[in-house]
Amino acid sequence: YYVYPEHLSSAQDYFVDVPQMITLYSNYAGEYPFINEKYGMVEFPWGGAMEHQTLTSMGDYFVGSDVYYNNLIYAHELAHQWYGDDVTCGTWHDIWLNEGFATYFEVLWMVYEYSNYGLTVGNVFSNYYDDGNVNGYMKGSVYVYNENKPFNDSGAIYDKGGWVLHMLSHVMGEEKFWTALRTYRQRYSFSSAVTSDFQAVCEEIYGSSLKWFFDQWVYTKKRPVYSYSYSQSGNTLNLRITQKQKHKIANRSEKNDVYIMPIDITLYYSDGTSETIVVQNDERDQQFSIPVSKQITNLEFDKGHFILKVVKN
Repeated sequence: YYVYPEHLSSAQDYFVDVPQMITLYSNYAGEYPFINEKYGMVEFPWGGAMEHQTLTSMGDYFVGSDVYYNNLIYAHELAHQWYGDDVTCGTWHDIWLNEGFATYFEVLWMVYEYSNYGLTVGNVFSNYYDDGNVNGYMKGSVYVYNENKPFNDSGAIYDKGGWVLHMLSHVMGEEKFWTALRTYRQRYSFSSAVTSDFQAVCEEIYGSSLKWFFDQWVYTKKRPVYSYSYSQSGNTLNLRITQKQKHKIANRSEKNDVYIMPIDITLYYSDGTSETIVVQNDERDQQFSIPVSKQITNLEFDKGHFILKVVKN
C-alpha cells in the first residue's frame, strides 16, 4: 500500500480486512486474477476511487476519514480486479458489467462482514440499495443506450445492475449462477465482453433461454408494480397477483407489459410452522389455486427480496 505519511496509522487500521476480501471473492469468482503480481492501493487527492489492474487508486477521503462505508469502497474496487480489470466491458453500453458486478460483490462482503446480524443479500439490497420508487434513482435501464453519457443513470448501472445479478441468482439457482459467473470471467479473461456475451454464457449454463429476463431487467427502464390478495377455501389457497406498472418491456412483442418472474410466497400456519412455495407469474392478472393442508394465518410476498419491485395492496 502507498499512503500519505500522515495517514499511515489509519490506513493500517482501515486496510486490515482487504486480504479477507480477496479470500472471499476468490471463493466465489475464482483465484485472484493477478496472483503472480500483487494487489495494492495507492492514496491520491480525489474524492472517489478508481480500479486499475493490481493497484487501485483510493481517494484520500477514504483513507484519512473514519466513515462507516470505507470498507464497502475497498470491497467494491477490489471486485473490479475480477470484473472490470480481468474482463472488462466491451462498450460504454455495457458498463454495468463492471459496476453492477462490483456493487453485487460489495453486498456479498457486507453480508459476510456482518454475518453475526443474520443479514442476507436480499435484506441488504432491499434496505440499503433501494429507494422503493418506480421513478426513483434506479429508474433508468441497466443497459446504457446513450454511450456518450454512460454515467447519467449511475443508480441503474451500479445498484440496479447489482440487483440484476441478485435476481438472476434466484432464477438460475446458486450453483448454476456461480458457474456462469466464473465461466464468463474465464472465457473473456484479459479481454472484453458485452451484455449479449454474458447472457449467452448464462443461457449455456442454465440450459434455456434467458432473453425474457434480460429484456425486462437489463434493457427496460423502471421496475414492476405488484398487488396481491389471497383467501383460503378448505385445503386450497386462492392467490391473485396483479401487475400495475404502465411501461412496456423492451424487445418484446408479446406480453410486453408483464414481468415474467418466479415469486416466492411464504405461508404461515396456525400451528406455528411455515413454508415457502414458488409461483411462476407470467400474466398481468393471474389466479393461482394452491393445495394446502393447514390453516393459513399470514402470507408474505417475496420475503427474501428476490425481486426489485413496488408492492401496492
